[in-house]
Amino acid sequence: MIKFLTFVLVFVSGTISPLMAGDFDGKYTIKITSNDPNPICAGFLVSEDIQVSNGKITGSIQHVDAGSLDVSGSIRPDGSAADVEANSSAAFVTIRGSLKTLKGTWSESRSECEGTWSASR
Repeated sequence: MIKFLTFVLVFVSGTISPLMAGDFDGKYTIKITSNDPNPICAGFLVSEDIQVSNGKITGSIQHVDAGSLDVSGSIRPDGSAADVEANSSAAFVTIRGSLKTLKGTWSESRSECEGTWSASR
């Protein structure tokens, strides 16, 4: 009964329960692919610096021109990304998708670039 109530509270309030989100804890390697061959859009490099701990994402991804972008956000209990973004003074990337399926999409608001990402543990 307590587990059920915890889940209901998490779902209704939209917050992350560390006990449930912990299923996705660990280090991830992220491969980013652009839908646009433009060098600005296609300049992301493979990142091995993404860490999930108690449902919180930290780390960085590298871009040839924009440099290092800090990654932050949360993972919901079902593995989906919640408010995940990567940003620097030169770029702001919104990340959507799921660590359960290890894939998703991304978009960069300033350059209007977009694409997909995949992850491995």
